[in-house]
Amino acid sequence: MVPMSLADNILTVSELNYRVKSTLEAQHGMVKVQGEVSNLSTPKSGHIYFTLKDSGAEIACAMFKRYVSLNQEMHLLKEGNACCVEGLITLYPQRGQYQLMVHRVSPHGEGILRKKYLMLHKKLKQQGIFDVIHKKPLPAFPTSVAVVTSPAAAGLQDLLVTLKKRFPFCALTIYPAQVQGDNAAKELCNGVLAADKANHDALILCRGGGSIEDLWCFNDETLAITIFHANTPIISAVGHETDWTICDEVSDVRAATPTQAALILTPDMQQLHDKLAYSKDSMQQKIHDYLNKKQWQYRLLAQRLRHPLSIINEQQQQISLRTKQLQHAIWRCLDSYQQPLDFYSEKISKPTIIHHIDKKQQQLSNDVSSLNRLYAAYVQTRMYQYFRLRDSLKQLNPKALMQRGFAVISCAEKRLVSAKQASSGSKIKITLHDGSFEATVAAK
Repeated sequence: MVPMSLADNILTVSELNYRVKSTLEAQHGMVKVQGEVSNLSTPKSGHIYFTLKDSGAEIACAMFKRYVSLNQEMHLLKEGNACCVEGLITLYPQRGQYQLMVHRVSPHGEGILRKKYLMLHKKLKQQGIFDVIHKKPLPAFPTSVAVVTSPAAAGLQDLLVTLKKRFPFCALTIYPAQVQGDNAAKELCNGVLAADKANHDALILCRGGGSIEDLWCFNDETLAITIFHANTPIISAVGHETDWTICDEVSDVRAATPTQAALILTPDMQQLHDKLAYSKDSMQQKIHDYLNKKQWQYRLLAQRLRHPLSIINEQQQQISLRTKQLQHAIWRCLDSYQQPLDFYSEKISKPTIIHHIDKKQQQLSNDVSSLNRLYAAYVQTRMYQYFRLRDSLKQLNPKALMQRGFAVISCAEKRLVSAKQASSGSKIKITLHDGSFEATVAAK
């Protein structure tokens, strides 16, 4: 007898398979698996079916057409070839088959290279090589562009055609270099250095898509340093939009494809022509509107403007009127001053002036006589004072005293005024009115 718990949970085959399918997808989801390709099948539907195996197990794989068309590494799916696939773990319910729905195919060694890429990316980022502050602006109208690539590189012709079509004035110089292989990084460095010395307006690193191994030369540290120190603005157009390299990070601009690099770098001549035509039409319209406005203003001012002769005639009439008014005012002013002038003219007639002058001359003569008398008295007084002071000075003069028998006695250049100042044996100098002589004090 079946237990009730199991009886109540009986599943159909479809229910079981869908439960297992949901569990696998929910718990594992997208995974990466590496192994050897076998049982490869490519039907007309465009889908691809194969088995991925190693020495101990295998798993069925399916890759739908939409993922096949987007993947650039389909050449890796060859019988007996080792590769790495990325996809969704699921179950095909109709057959109950556990399988891997592949979305992407990559080389077997991609994981190791990816680690190297991340380590170098971290190192250069810490050095500030990827900082935006170091990015150089692209020229607006480049006339000389260098392309560092292989002449046989995929996408080069698309780049050249696009540049010539968009901006035919731009001169292109190709610097040949390998874009894949052991010597590729060194040749790319030499190409960048040579192009940078040639002083081009811009430089494009160009290469088509490929595997991580194919693009590995663009992850070279020396190449990254060379790009960083270049003076020329550099566009990295390596691989496809999903491919990222160190060169993309260190370059001034990254383009998803070589064609996009041409679109980024050069202006479109047709767009420039259209823009110039639009600017020309706009300028002409603005000039037309400006002229119309000025004409309207001119007509408005012309209506207000009077003829110069009319203004001159009016001003002349005003001048004539003002002149007459000024003349009348002057005559009135002169008349007002005439009566006082006549009055004072009578008062200062000739007889009156002569009498006044005689009177003033007599007064002046009297004043001069008085002044002479006062001056003579003043001089006599001053002379008396002079003679009196002269006699006083003569009496006080030391030489006058010496003539009467007095003498000046000095000792050691000092004048003696007291007997106490001299001691016995001192040499003294005696000065009289007519000379001097020395003596010695004998006793005191």
